[in-house]
Amino acid sequence: MLKRAVFGYDSFMRKIILLSVVLLAVFSAAAGEDSDGRSFFINGKTAFDAGRYTAAVENFSEAYKRLPAVRDYILFFLARAHSESGNISESNTKIKELLKDYPLSTLRKKARRLEIKNLSASGEMSENPAILESYVRDHPEDNELKLLLARHLKDQGEAEKAKALFKKIYLSSEGIFSQISSGELEASDITLQDIIEKAANLANALEFKKAESALREALAKDNGERRLEIYKKLGHVLFRQRRYKESADAYEKAGDNYLKAKALYRAGDKTAFEAVIKKLSSAEDQRTGSLLLLAALDKRRNGGIDEALNLYKTIKEKYPSESENAQWGIAWIYYRAGAYQKAFDVFTGLYETYGSSKYLYWKAQALERTGGDAGYIYRQLMLKPQDFYTVLARIKRRKETAEGGWGSGVNSNPQALPPKPYSSERIDILLEAGMIKDAAAELSAIAQKTMNPDELISVSLKLQECGEYRTALTLLSRLPSKEIARNILYPLAYWNIVRDASEKYGVDPFVVLSIIREESRFDTQARSRAGALGLMQLMPQTAYALDKKVNMNITSQEHIFDIKANINLGTYYMASLLKEFGSLPAAAAAYNAGEDLVRKWQRAGSYKSVDEFIEDLPYDETKNYTKRVITTYFEYYKYAEGKDIAKIF
Repeated sequence: MLKRAVFGYDSFMRKIILLSVVLLAVFSAAAGEDSDGRSFFINGKTAFDAGRYTAAVENFSEAYKRLPAVRDYILFFLARAHSESGNISESNTKIKELLKDYPLSTLRKKARRLEIKNLSASGEMSENPAILESYVRDHPEDNELKLLLARHLKDQGEAEKAKALFKKIYLSSEGIFSQISSGELEASDITLQDIIEKAANLANALEFKKAESALREALAKDNGERRLEIYKKLGHVLFRQRRYKESADAYEKAGDNYLKAKALYRAGDKTAFEAVIKKLSSAEDQRTGSLLLLAALDKRRNGGIDEALNLYKTIKEKYPSESENAQWGIAWIYYRAGAYQKAFDVFTGLYETYGSSKYLYWKAQALERTGGDAGYIYRQLMLKPQDFYTVLARIKRRKETAEGGWGSGVNSNPQALPPKPYSSERIDILLEAGMIKDAAAELSAIAQKTMNPDELISVSLKLQECGEYRTALTLLSRLPSKEIARNILYPLAYWNIVRDASEKYGVDPFVVLSIIREESRFDTQARSRAGALGLMQLMPQTAYALDKKVNMNITSQEHIFDIKANINLGTYYMASLLKEFGSLPAAAAAYNAGEDLVRKWQRAGSYKSVDEFIEDLPYDETKNYTKRVITTYFEYYKYAEGKDIAKIF
């Protein structure tokens, strides 16, 4: 019994010792006693976010001793914590240390802003105006602090300098700072040139309605000297609003018949369109050739085959710059009319002269229509750099897997990851602390300093981990696509949401990803000229209508930007289009141009195949968009082995 008791005591003590070791480890970790200081940094960030500034200072101070990789961030957070606690002097000390010791830090702008905030809060701005002036010189885009400087100058009696700054802010944008600055100006302070400049800035910001208002104000103020210039700009912003008839009227007043003709064509006023063409032709304006191409296209669509052929031949002879397009028009007339041998001959000549895969593809199609074997042409196509037509060739010859099939000419190792040429410790620490936007900013700064392919790819992969897909794709545009693995160019972005929405509404998830990629490049805050919003570029009125079926509780435009809501609404819409039109190309065209137009085009065209429908789409924007979606879907399709891509047609 004594032996058992002794043994039991020994066992008990071993447990106590083990428990003590565990507790010591836990308490040490809690106290931040790690070797590199990461836990101090993370604890400091957590305390700061919770408003516990004393604890934040304590943790960041310890992290500063142990974590040199992110010392500029530590100094910045110390400065912010001291500032929030009211210790402005200590905050400024940390800012000065950061600015002195880290001249290349991505935090310099934020640190300088904080320094100015401290000066303003402590009432010391009048004693240190050079700090604010220097900042505004370096960052003229920061209207908030530019406004602060303008008010400071006004308070100091420097009225003219203040007025000049107020005017710059007013002209640069249409936000709150512009509105405030407008209140600091008299009507007499705004010149005609100022109004025209304001309109240009608004148009560049895609605020076409507001740009229109500014231009109409300019017309009212003009004495006639700049009338033509203003009307031309007005024609542009009206065209962007798809108010084509009004745009044509403005261009007429501007004396620009070429742009007037383009607006009339989009307005559907073909009689007026042809009348303007005659004027331009009489004036021997070489731009007439591009308008005659539109006229020939209309005649062909309306059954005037002979008229269209004669017009294309005239364009080829009189307008050399449009010769290639005219020859394509002739070939396409022959093909659509069933004169396949004639089409084959013209496509052959086009390919021999210009080398485009487009001509080679349709040469193959024309040959097949005559009963010939186009296999050798498809194989020739598949050796070319990948584009829409080489994708079509692969789809049509998908059974030829023995000759390379899908994989020929394509990066067949999508998971190959490059080495990390840059130090990732700094990035990893920021990500561990949940500072994703800061990590993305650091990665972008690294990318701006290199053209090394491995480094750019490595940075792009890390950006994708941060959810910065658009930034990653922008970086990769600097590299030849053959150097980039497929999973980088075609990421499975927001995959869980995309997959769930696709399963819910019965859509291929790769179709959804293809639409997102081509609509917004995965930018959650994307906004189009027409006002479409978010990942899948939904018009607000469309989103509100869809939400009655999807129930994502959309009550404002801001809700449309929500990732889950946007993807669910867009996926439901795409599902309805696929159900109605029966193929991805037609559904994609409808997603871009609207269902009514696609129904009209399908009825009028009597197309023998989907590729013929795509090629004949009347709007270049819609045609190019549809081609991009198909090409992108082909790349995403490679993730799903065993599926039949032909079903999309």
